[in-house]
Amino acid sequence: SVVANRGEVYFEAEAMYSSYDLQSNAYVANRMYQLKDGSVAVTATMSNEEYDEAFPDRGTGYNFAREGKTGKFGGVPEARIEANATGEDVRTGWPSIAPYGAEGEILVNHGHENGLCYYLREKAGEGVWDGPHAIPNPTDVDAVVGGEGNSLSWARIVTTGENNEVLHVFANAAGDENSASYYLRTEDLENWDIQFSPLEMDDKHMNCYNADGYAVSANGDNIAVLYCDRYFYHDVMLYESNDAGKTWESRIVWESPVDTAAWFNEPDKEVTVMQDLYAPTQGSVAIGKDGVSHVALSVGMFSLKGQGYYSLYYGLLTDGIAYWNDTTTYPNYV
Repeated sequence: SVVANRGEVYFEAEAMYSSYDLQSNAYVANRMYQLKDGSVAVTATMSNEEYDEAFPDRGTGYNFAREGKTGKFGGVPEARIEANATGEDVRTGWPSIAPYGAEGEILVNHGHENGLCYYLREKAGEGVWDGPHAIPNPTDVDAVVGGEGNSLSWARIVTTGENNEVLHVFANAAGDENSASYYLRTEDLENWDIQFSPLEMDDKHMNCYNADGYAVSANGDNIAVLYCDRYFYHDVMLYESNDAGKTWESRIVWESPVDTAAWFNEPDKEVTVMQDLYAPTQGSVAIGKDGVSHVALSVGMFSLKGQGYYSLYYGLLTDGIAYWNDTTTYPNYV
């Protein structure tokens, strides 16, 4: 369902139904956007089958509310967009959507075996989706993660530029040996001029953050991506670009007090053990018009019991909320 606020009044409307209920493994991707006229596009991983472990019809549900009026949703969708596209009907999931072009929109998801693909159309909320079009995997992905035929998954997308013509894709690849984060950028959907991860700046792009554990925001040419795992032994990192993804700067939002290598891999090294530790478990980021990145973190309580052993109290995952922005030094609890 979607909740809209118009004139201090909240309206709720059902946008779609799905028997497939695993919408995220960690974070929900950018599943909606709003245009200047108030129009809202929403997506979700959708299946209309009765419960089936395979969910062969798993794909992308989509709906659009003209001018943001929930009463103007196009009716609950009966078919996923893959079945209504111009290309091959493939099984996909975990979509991320953004405006694209002067009046259009673009959607990226990942297939069961096909890696990332995109669908687009020239007019938001109207017409047939053109796709699927494959997004190329980084040339070094097999060498980095181990094995053969590895592909990207768990995409987050944003668009920048005067006409939203620059597409930015954040994703993850998991192979036989490693898991690695990637960032891809294109100005024409043909030439991908950047294929790396901002995390490489701090040597944190491999085996550090879970796949599907990142949040992305954009405003103008400003982009921010937040990496926050649900484990206390990794720092919360924010990467910002003010030139549409060409260059990046890193910020530590929250620094873990735990020596990760010693905690897990050096049993002979004395490790300080705290009885209880409050640490971020999930996060989100939004960029204001002034380019300032605003970060919200949910706080969980961990009990550290000794070398490599701990407990996370899932019932306390929302024990607190921490707020941070890139003009501050440390998170503030609210």
